[in-house]
Amino acid sequence: MKFLKRGVALALLAAFALTTQPAQAYEKDKTYKITILHTNDHHGHFWRSEYGEYGLAAQKTLVD
Repeated sequence: MKFLKRGVALALLAAFALTTQPAQAYEKDKTYKITILHTNDHHGHFWRSEYGEYGLAAQKTLVD
């Protein structure tokens, strides 16, 4: 129980420390690029198939 309380306290401390960092503000005339990657349909295909399809490495390639 003591370990759990300490873990929660450290997690909260880290969360509060990270929220003090300044956020990037919206700039009116700047062009932003947004990528939406739909990933909830793996069905266990973490590794590529015999046809070279699927796999998390393939998704990372798309993101990069």
